Amino acid sequence: MWDGHLGVQMGYIGWLSVWRRLPTIPWPDLPTRGVFRLCRQPIYFSFMLTLWTGPTWTMDKIYTATVWTVYCFVGPYFKERRQLSAFGARFLEYCERVPFWPGLKPTNLGEKLCED
Repeated sequence: MWDGHLGVQMGYIGWLSVWRRLPTIPWPDLPTRGVFRLCRQPIYFSFMLTLWTGPTWTMDKIYTATVWTVYCFVGPYFKERRQLSAFGARFLEYCERVPFWPGLKPTNLGEKLCED
């Protein structure tokens, strides 16, 4: 969470901007250091691992883990669209260099996002 900018991850950056009466939210730069060098979506990936690596299994846990795993694949799509609009060519270069999940081949997801 620290590498992904704590204010964005916790949601207080927007409220702090309102409290300070800033005309726009001062969004941080594209995260590319720390765990973001290994994976474009480390927070979603770690959440998915947490869901599937529990010591006990029940049907409700399997159902919940499945639903949230789908979210872990769909949610980043919208996040990456926002990053593409905010960072443009820098984000496309980052997509070519860093995989979506650890262990996958880096792909230019940015081009697919541009097509949509």
